[in-house]
Amino acid sequence: MAGISRDIRGTVENLVRLTSDSNSTDPLKLNVLQCQLVAKKAADSSYTLNDLEAYQRRHEKSSDGRIAGTGFRAAKELLRVLKDAEILIRECCSEKWKKVVFKRGKLQETFAKIAYEIEWHSLVLYSVLVAQSDIYDKRTCDGKLRSIDHARLILAARQDLDSLRALLQGPHVCDEICKPDFCSECLKDKVLQQWDTEEKELEDRSSLSQIMSSIFSWVQPQFDSKRQQNGKVGVAEVKEIKWLGQMYAMKTFNKDATHEAHFREEVSDMAALDHPNVVRIICCWEDKNYVSILMEPLRKSLHNLLLNYKDGTHAPSAPTPFTILNSVDIMLQIAEGVRYVHSKNFTHLDIMSLNVLVQFADPITSTDVKDSDTVTISSRSTSFTVKLADFGLKRIINEKGRRTSNSVKTAWTAPEAYKLRKGEDSAWFHPRKADVYSFAITCSEILTGDHPFAHFNADYNFDAVKDGDRPRLPGETPRRLAALIHRCWHRNPQLRPDFTAICTELRFIKGLALRGILST
Repeated sequence: MAGISRDIRGTVENLVRLTSDSNSTDPLKLNVLQCQLVAKKAADSSYTLNDLEAYQRRHEKSSDGRIAGTGFRAAKELLRVLKDAEILIRECCSEKWKKVVFKRGKLQETFAKIAYEIEWHSLVLYSVLVAQSDIYDKRTCDGKLRSIDHARLILAARQDLDSLRALLQGPHVCDEICKPDFCSECLKDKVLQQWDTEEKELEDRSSLSQIMSSIFSWVQPQFDSKRQQNGKVGVAEVKEIKWLGQMYAMKTFNKDATHEAHFREEVSDMAALDHPNVVRIICCWEDKNYVSILMEPLRKSLHNLLLNYKDGTHAPSAPTPFTILNSVDIMLQIAEGVRYVHSKNFTHLDIMSLNVLVQFADPITSTDVKDSDTVTISSRSTSFTVKLADFGLKRIINEKGRRTSNSVKTAWTAPEAYKLRKGEDSAWFHPRKADVYSFAITCSEILTGDHPFAHFNADYNFDAVKDGDRPRLPGETPRRLAALIHRCWHRNPQLRPDFTAICTELRFIKGLALRGILST
């Protein structure tokens, strides 16, 4: 515990120094006010740590190791969140702030999540010390900042956007990004012209914070190099591309009527999404024969990680791919990504392990390891950052919830969706509830490491699934988690919870696991 405490204090000191107005060495360039709000939250968490250590010193001769063990788990998770905050704030201090704007987007959702995570993990630590039932309950697990903090963050984001505009009004700042021979495509001019247009149209200036996700979309990159083709995904070809010293995923569509329609739909949907658990579009462009999108480069899918478990390179000899705590954390990140997508009136309709991308996120793991697509981590307790990907089959929900397109039947497809395609039911469909079912099937993969319905000897048996058969969960699955998964894949779509309820329950379960009181 002493080592974790030292690391937490060191990280908090770094955050406070980086965001101080007196920092003249590497001052903040971007998102100054949002960074300072997060640093203040981090500084408050150090008081929690002080109280925990004082409690442990008073009881150090006690034979009860519950406080020490539980405190270590919760403190380690808090350290992971603080390290994420430090990485983000250091990027906002970078002289290469233009690249950060492209790579990261507007970041308001990311700042909000980090601030909430710091507050929530501090609360879990306090709940270890204070044996009152109302200190930690489901009301604290809704993923929302307190109203005053939320209001402060909105105001800070608005002011930070104004500051970015001031940066762009300076001398030409984007030589690395713009095409030198085409001043009309200058990033600075493009952004400022877009803002001028929007400001004339919008009466509520707060809506400007929603523009950032798409302002930078239509800029054609000048690539440093190309890497190997990764294969086809849906109707697109995927490659890895190096641009501005960073690796990205490029998804290219042939420019015929069918592919261009897919492209336009995918870009219009995804360009507006900006959440830490959703893969982000960096930019998009078109030429005579192709249309393309550039996305952030998380190169390992959850599916491939589970294959590593099966071949013994991830968590060798372990009974399951991940600890219960890490399994719940992965599920929670997926669910929070889907909740955000649903809040924007979109559905995914293809949630599965292949469309969940993972990145090593353990505080002890170096940046070089995080960015490697060849390294494998043998520990089942390694932490991961998880992002939802591949919205090629996503469709906007119309007012009455009518299904607008079909998708290929898979083991993750909700039974009522397959019935619809076979003409066995009416044309009415509940796409968000279908996402809940697919999420539950993905949870079974996370817990077992097996393909869904691996207990079938033959191919996927739809008739059995339609009759209520579901994947088998490990015997050590906590009862509360198993009950949630069973509700999510309920035969009646109307009885499945929505993702707001799912996220709240998963976070509550995670807190119980951190406190060591999650029963199996």
